[in-house]
Amino acid sequence: MTSRTPFISGRTGPGSAFVSDRSGSSHDRFMRRSAWIMAPLSIAVAALLASVAANPSYAEARAILGQPAAAIVLIAFGLVGTAHAYVGAESIIIDYVHDAQKKSAGPLRQ
Repeated sequence: MTSRTPFISGRTGPGSAFVSDRSGSSHDRFMRRSAWIMAPLSIAVAALLASVAANPSYAEARAILGQPAAAIVLIAFGLVGTAHAYVGAESIIIDYVHDAQKKSAGPLRQ
């Protein structure tokens, strides 16, 4: 999937050695969207943890965390946070590790 971005490439010149800056736009788009999703989820998780901390008994904590809304928030936080962390680590390795053998040792190995 390719899409136009408002950024202009700083790489110019002939040949295939000059890579288009638009090739990473799907990673960039995913990272921005997942960060926007994580912001309200983080606030909701913090509120859930504060309510659990305010009620120190095990039964009250189970009642709070056993509600469907709390379960959905916690599962979404875990899934989106894990995907965000994976894509972030992947883009760091792509950008900053230049040795192909070292790249294959990271999360990109298949």
